[in-house]
Amino acid sequence: MAGKPTLWYELQVFNLSKHKVNIKELNIIDPQDSTLTESYNGTELLKKSDQANPGLKKEGILLLPHDSCMIYVELILKPSKTNWKLRHLIRYEDPEQSIRQTSHHLSDPFTVKNESPLVLAAPLRAGPWTAVFSAEWPRGHRRVRNTNRSKSFIPGRFAIDFIKMDNNGKYASAEEDLTSNWFGYGREVLAVADGVIASVRTDIPESSRLSESKSVSGEQAAGNYISLKIGANQYVFYEHLQPNSIRVKAGQKVKKGDVIASLGFTGQSTGPHLHFHVADRNATLYAEGIPFTFEKFTLLGGYPEFEKFGKEKWHAEERAIYKNEHPAANQVVLFP
Repeated sequence: MAGKPTLWYELQVFNLSKHKVNIKELNIIDPQDSTLTESYNGTELLKKSDQANPGLKKEGILLLPHDSCMIYVELILKPSKTNWKLRHLIRYEDPEQSIRQTSHHLSDPFTVKNESPLVLAAPLRAGPWTAVFSAEWPRGHRRVRNTNRSKSFIPGRFAIDFIKMDNNGKYASAEEDLTSNWFGYGREVLAVADGVIASVRTDIPESSRLSESKSVSGEQAAGNYISLKIGANQYVFYEHLQPNSIRVKAGQKVKKGDVIASLGFTGQSTGPHLHFHVADRNATLYAEGIPFTFEKFTLLGGYPEFEKFGKEKWHAEERAIYKNEHPAANQVVLFP
């Protein structure tokens, strides 16, 4: 990811006891040499979990009997290693004990699959585009789990929302409430690989103002969208597309770089942008997100503090060209 070998995964922790448990610390260990790869505790651990709550900051992650939580792990791996094994050491307390004692659980080692992600062409032209996502946002792509027949899916595990910026870090001109004033609105959306259109949706209307946008059901959250099949169990999703802009239909073959639609503001959206992800089946909700990279992009900088997004220009970095990489969270990039 932007030049650093990165591993993302979800760790689900169950409390199978009859007592409350406070998880105080998670250590991720390399069992081959017992070195500490990563450690989360305190506020950082809470941010990484789906149990984040200001009222629990002093107590850690509180699990009731037979309860569970999800911890969203992001690891920067050593580029010199190719065969990775990891194990988890969890430290916890019983909050109802008069004298607090810390216990621990050490998991069995597991092997990290060393597989190369998909390499895709650019879904948009030029830029600058901010690649908006974060594993720490409570309603971010990676935190949205959809359940069907008792099985959970995370379709947007590696998803990016692309928002067009100007050179001053603004995403809209004049009145931001007008959809058409956003710089990305109406921009051409491109096929990222040769493939066959698996499905399209074209019936979702669009508000001309952000303030007039209404909540929609989960089935309509993607808005107008295209699903492009590029291989076995590989479907590229383009969501929130502009009404009447989709140029393809199901079953149609497309070539890499073909214009297939225009960026819009349909479905569940806070502003015009392109939602982009790859999944293992042709379903917007009940599919697993799979990793991908882009053939080439130029890194301009990013927003380490996302509250400054759209208010200030991004934190500039020395321009660097990346090939076969995925932008890091909230980085600003140029496509060819």
